[in-house]
Amino acid sequence: FLERYRDHDLIVPCLQPHAVYTVSPTRLEQVLDLAQRTKVLIHTHASETETEVNNSLREFGHTPIKHLDKLGLLTSKTVLAHCVHLKEDEIELLALRGTSVAHCPISNLKLASGVAPVHPMLQSGVNVAFGTDGPVSGNDLNPWITMRVGAILQKNRYKNPRVLPAKEVVAMFTSKSAKALGLDDQIGSLEPGKKADVVLIKLNQLHSLPFFDWYTLLVYSIGRDDVDTVLINGKVVMRERTFIQTDETTVIENIQKINREIIEFMASDGT
Repeated sequence: FLERYRDHDLIVPCLQPHAVYTVSPTRLEQVLDLAQRTKVLIHTHASETETEVNNSLREFGHTPIKHLDKLGLLTSKTVLAHCVHLKEDEIELLALRGTSVAHCPISNLKLASGVAPVHPMLQSGVNVAFGTDGPVSGNDLNPWITMRVGAILQKNRYKNPRVLPAKEVVAMFTSKSAKALGLDDQIGSLEPGKKADVVLIKLNQLHSLPFFDWYTLLVYSIGRDDVDTVLINGKVVMRERTFIQTDETTVIENIQKINREIIEFMASDGT
């Protein structure tokens, strides 16, 4: 898989060991070795819940962050999902190692995991991007809701409305996300020489008027229903909310078929 998609235009392969509580130290070291030999990114979950942190301390004598660092996995080519329960020295360690964090506020709230210390991480120089987690805990994987809730959570946690300004929030979902994936030379901003990934938004909607700041508009007023046109690598894939290269009816039918199969499987398995 890594070799097959190494030079693909839109697919960037990486290694994704799940977490320290599901992948043994030996396996994690093997993942690191393979990642270094093939020069790909490593993505894993870390310090999502208090239980995870406590179990790691009991089993390995270290928190998940310190455990990963001991094994050599904290590098600039590593992305950690969640990082909800961190100590100050762990935040400093992430900054020192150049390790990026994917902040998933919707998933963290739904699973009652807590609120990640995004504000201190950003202040310490940690590259924090936004994520949605998977459809089990992220459901509709809506980036607009993720941005809005993520910003509001930090303001509330640190009792400061100036924390995590809208411009920083947009950066977390664009340029900082690109940097986390090691792709900031290709995507994440609109510049000559980069891939033309562009979203065009309708602004003639009542809920988006009036506006005085583009970043505040994008974070606090706009939603996915306002997206009119989408370009990926310079190719129009949706225009006027209609898919250009995909038959939406066929996609819906395929999803419904898979949905029925899953329901039947669950019923037969008794769960």
